Amino acid sequence: DKACEGNVDFTADKTYGNAPLSVQFTDRSVMKGVSWTWTANDETFSTEQNPKKVFDKTGKYTIELTVTDAEGDTNTATKDSYINVISGPVADFSYNPVSPVTGEAVQFTDESTGSPASWQWDFGDGSSSSVQSPAHVFYLPGTYEVSLTVSDRFGDSTVSKSVVVAGDPISTGLIADFTISPSTVYA
Repeated sequence: DKACEGNVDFTADKTYGNAPLSVQFTDRSVMKGVSWTWTANDETFSTEQNPKKVFDKTGKYTIELTVTDAEGDTNTATKDSYINVISGPVADFSYNPVSPVTGEAVQFTDESTGSPASWQWDFGDGSSSSVQSPAHVFYLPGTYEVSLTVSDRFGDSTVSKSVVVAGDPISTGLIADFTISPSTVYA
């Protein structure tokens, strides 16, 4: 048995993060391999020496590397629950009123999931905010592309929505028309 000739080991550039999580694995074996078999939860994903794998689904993954040397001897290293893929924040928001007019405060409400740690709003008019659920006033009528980016230490997510702001009838030239009756002129 030549199994004691060399040991098998590997590392990953990251072992924890949001899905999809891209992981670069590196063979650190002392044993001189000629072939490699990598599995994640018992499913083979690569026969490269130093593969990259993208984990799309959340969960814990047990990683196993089997190295075969020139004589055909194999050694295996297993790391239980080595890769932990979580569901990170997903940006979403609502706003009220849904048909705002100029000069009216619009209340934006963060509805993101995944417990974000920070918020960055861009209101599409040159102003921004890092408040979780800010209020904002648009001073000119038009369509504004409002975006919210939420982040945690593993990643971020952005959502954009078009907010249509109508002109306030009082400020957009509503014309008052009146007459006086009877039209008596006192001279």
